[in-house]
Amino acid sequence: MDDPAAHDDSLQCEPSDEGFVDVELSTPRDPSEDSTPIVDDLQNYTKRELRPPRRGLQPTTWLDNDDTGNYDPAEERMKRRFRPRPQQRTRAPGDQTRERIPIEKPKLDVSVTFTSEEAKKSFNEIISQIQELDVADQEGYKLRTRAQDEEISSPTTEIDLTAKPFARGCWGCAALAGDGQSQCSLLVDERYWPCLTCEEDDCDCELIAPPVRKRQCELCKRRKVPCSYTYTRNHGATCSQCESVSQPCIAGPVTQFTKQRIRLDRDWEKDPLPTKKKGKFRANEECWECSQAGTSCSYGSDDDGTPCEACKQNGNPCTIGKGPPPQPTKSKKRKRVTEQESDPANAETDTPTTESQDSKAEEKKEETVKGDRRDSAAELPTTLRMPNTCNPHAIAAARKREQGIETPSTSSGVNSTYPRPPQHPRPPQPPISAPPRVPQHPRGRPIFRKIATSFCHPIHFNCDKSPERDGNGNTTSTNPSKPCSFCTAPLTAFHGLGHKPNVEIIDYQNNEPYTETRNGHKALGRESTRLCAQCTTDRLNILFCDHHRMRPIPGTDYTDEELDDAMDDIFEGIEPKDIKAYCNLCGHLAQYRCRNKREPCGLALCEGCAVTLVENHGSDLQHMLSHSMHEPTASAPLGLRADAELLDEERGALARFFKFYMSLRN
Repeated sequence: MDDPAAHDDSLQCEPSDEGFVDVELSTPRDPSEDSTPIVDDLQNYTKRELRPPRRGLQPTTWLDNDDTGNYDPAEERMKRRFRPRPQQRTRAPGDQTRERIPIEKPKLDVSVTFTSEEAKKSFNEIISQIQELDVADQEGYKLRTRAQDEEISSPTTEIDLTAKPFARGCWGCAALAGDGQSQCSLLVDERYWPCLTCEEDDCDCELIAPPVRKRQCELCKRRKVPCSYTYTRNHGATCSQCESVSQPCIAGPVTQFTKQRIRLDRDWEKDPLPTKKKGKFRANEECWECSQAGTSCSYGSDDDGTPCEACKQNGNPCTIGKGPPPQPTKSKKRKRVTEQESDPANAETDTPTTESQDSKAEEKKEETVKGDRRDSAAELPTTLRMPNTCNPHAIAAARKREQGIETPSTSSGVNSTYPRPPQHPRPPQPPISAPPRVPQHPRGRPIFRKIATSFCHPIHFNCDKSPERDGNGNTTSTNPSKPCSFCTAPLTAFHGLGHKPNVEIIDYQNNEPYTETRNGHKALGRESTRLCAQCTTDRLNILFCDHHRMRPIPGTDYTDEELDDAMDDIFEGIEPKDIKAYCNLCGHLAQYRCRNKREPCGLALCEGCAVTLVENHGSDLQHMLSHSMHEPTASAPLGLRADAELLDEERGALARFFKFYMSLRN
């Protein structure tokens, strides 16, 4: 047997606490393996090649379809760049789909005056640099040759109206002034059409910039036919009635859709322009064209009067209402019934019939009235076509020069004011004198009531032409030494004798002048207020004017100092001749005057009162007086003038005097 000592290294037994024996087996090792490797052996080892960490995926449009791992997008782009392309087809001579060269439209000439040669030289250098920049912008477009020559519009047919103030006026005033200038009254106030020059010359006032919404045209108004402008929204072209007879269509803007310009040359604490009253929301009415197509109309956010989007794109008239638009009919002559037409036997022998003669005459008439049509864009363009001639204005200007009246072309100053119309003297009117009382008009039952007044009653009108009477109708004085209260003391028209809110008077219910009893100026010992025939007549003309057409007064562009001095003169004292320069309602200087077509009444208003009268009260002076307050405000420090109560038709003393005078005559 082998010696157990020889196997001590391979078998080892150790007793345990539990009585078992743990046996540990070990294998024999080579002494060379237990030794540490040398440095030369480490050089033979290589690093473990680990996979690179995965990066975040980036989205790309390139797809690797060949699975080769050598995909290069730049190489693909190079291949496509050098790929042979098919030869381009030459455009046909009649092909109009190509784009045209953007040609700058000619603008109006501007005269520039230089004080030195150096300034002129610098200006020419700047102009040359601008022209070089314009040419450089078009070089890229000229790289490719075109088969056709570009069409260039004639520089004499269109002009650029960008930043040109005269474009707010009419063609007639622009032609009269010339050189791109105008003194049209529409430049001062765009709400009143036609302008004063065209109205005076009795010719059509054609606007340079056509309005968005137009009123009934002048030709349809004279023919007394319904104009298509009254029931359509798209007013870019000629109305249907004028188009049917091939006549020029002249129409003014609708005041509701006229955008007013805000002018900052006023001495006001607040903006005097009226604001639109708040009302109930009213949706835009569906047009007839969209209703027939089964679609709904779409409008802009602001109700500016433009047609719906569909009609604007398709060029439809955008008819308002549920029915189709009325078709314009040509005027036909009435057939004359003759004996031959009534007798069938004689009608066969008649070769030229009356109907054929009428049709030929109608065709001949249409050929004679056919004229050039002038089209206008739906929106305000920056470039418009100028009419060739303005003969009515030229003839009127020649007539004015013969009469020695100043015209815009001969007057000095540019865009200062419009020409002053000729002042035709008003025929003298006979003064109104109160006839003696007659017993046929007895007094009614007296009524005691209170009124607010600034004068002493009874007011004596026509004091220089008729005898003064007391409250009982008896003659008290025929002495003309008692002059007019307004002529001797002009400030009486502004302040009166002092405002009395509760003056007790006697009203006999027959339009007889009031008689004061208590709390009036008569109780203070003052004399009755007197008005001469001229002051009475001037206020009667204003009182009986049915519609006030306010027009600007030439030469009333007052400065702030002039307005302040005029206000100070009201408290210090003014001359009787200067009282007509003030507003008839407040203490400001007048800038507007009524110019009614039938007969101007002479009502003079300041800018604030004129705007309030026209916009808020529809040119109704009586409505304005009934809603006006006598207390001073920021814009009117004096409130209403004292003599404004005489212009009241319902409660004024002047209206009662005229009614009483007419009752005595009847």
